[in-house]
Amino acid sequence: MALGDIDDDGDMDLFWGDYFEPGILFIENTGTCQSPSLGGEPVSFPLSEPLKTSGYNAPTIGDVDGDGTKTY
Repeated sequence: MALGDIDDDGDMDLFWGDYFEPGILFIENTGTCQSPSLGGEPVSFPLSEPLKTSGYNAPTIGDVDGDGTKTY
């Protein structure tokens, strides 16, 4: 599992990999950091072109290329 602010709204959204699901899933936090709300349905990530791989997927979020932006 990993937490990251995918929609740049200041709260952490939830990402995870599942052995039985080919890819990475995420749920948008529609609440706040102090009062999170993760009640939506999980969707494949990235939204525009979901990553589909076999086996266990373990997402990590960071600035891989050093440009100051998040890399998923």
